[in-house]
Amino acid sequence: MRQLLDSQADPAAMLLALMVARRGQLVPTDIGILDREFAYTRLGVGRARFFELADRALTAIGAGACEHAWLDERARNYLNGLLESLVDMRHRRSICQLAATVLAADEVPGRDEALVYHHVLAHWQIDPAQRDGGSAAAAAEEPRPLRREAPPLAGTR
Repeated sequence: MRQLLDSQADPAAMLLALMVARRGQLVPTDIGILDREFAYTRLGVGRARFFELADRALTAIGAGACEHAWLDERARNYLNGLLESLVDMRHRRSICQLAATVLAADEVPGRDEALVYHHVLAHWQIDPAQRDGGSAAAAAEEPRPLRREAPPLAGTR
């Protein structure tokens, strides 16, 4: 992935942090995956800056934003502001792919991770199968609407 423009690097880092946080925190195993994936470089921020931005985003939303089977209004509004600031589909797909890599390492993603992740995919109309962009042609085309239901969230069966 090309580095994001400076104007998009900060919201991209904040969004990725929100997508992989569990109960309002980044956990060591997820941080290790982000390190191995060179996520900070790919986003255009340094590691220290990523954690500074992550702390800001996680504080803004609060750990209780996902206590129900939905995002509270404040969290939704905050997320949507970040989502709207990122306009390049290739960058959107790459952020989702980084988040999916972290979430795939979890046997069962937490409710908050799944809620934010699925909200992002739905908002950007990214089919989970298309999140990595596939070919150059796929990366250039407009996003397709979601065609299938999201899997059940942890703890809702």
